[in-house]
Amino acid sequence: MRKTLISVNGYNDQGKTLVVNNLIKLILQDQNLNALIVSIKPDKHTPQSIISNWNTINATANVNAVISVMSISGIVKIGIESEGDVSWKVINSLNEFVKENCDLIICCNHPSNTCNAKLYIDNEMHVKYGYRIFRTSNYSLPKIHHQNQNQIFNGILNTHSTQQIFDTIDAILKGRI
Repeated sequence: MRKTLISVNGYNDQGKTLVVNNLIKLILQDQNLNALIVSIKPDKHTPQSIISNWNTINATANVNAVISVMSISGIVKIGIESEGDVSWKVINSLNEFVKENCDLIICCNHPSNTCNAKLYIDNEMHVKYGYRIFRTSNYSLPKIHHQNQNQIFNGILNTHSTQQIFDTIDAILKGRI
């Protein structure tokens, strides 16, 4: 399998973390993948006890996880970082995932051109470590006056975004991409 990094790009409070945490749930629930959590580290706001049952985790909690899954090419390690607005945290996690020899990395990223994490992905992860880079975004609406409507629509859009990214991961693991 070719090493791949999927960067979920989006601005603050638009649902990047929600999408990535929901991806973790989908990966763990897919019986064809035989997924196993290798390691998971919650941020300081998420108690370790919540992690023991992934289905109870707050969808907006920032986590760093390594999950092992089965693919057509054998066991694949997936590194996942759900924090995207803090560049140094994303970069630290990417370095951890390289050391863990992760084949597939999923991370959140702020799309600003001046964002250090974006530059690190381009210069280090792609050029130095040979990861191919897929950039995507969670679907969200610009902030509008009707906050309740915005939350409902963004919830629907982020569900579609999660499924689309999961389908891409599935295609990568099956060797179609």
